Amino acid sequence: MNFKFNGESISLDSTSTIKEFIHSLNLNTDGLIILFNDEIIKKDNLDIVINEGCSIEVLNFVCGG
Repeated sequence: MNFKFNGESISLDSTSTIKEFIHSLNLNTDGLIILFNDEIIKKDNLDIVINEGCSIEVLNFVCGG
């Protein structure tokens, strides 16, 4: 299955949810904004199955001075 992650093509051999994929990247969902096909996904709704051709964007806001 092929999909876009932060603008890059990714291929997965098996079915995965957004939550499983994010955790496989060792990312903590605290402080992240996750978009699935250009729609913001709430943290309690990350069990959406990634499908062929979808797009996932992960944004992390950082404060600084």
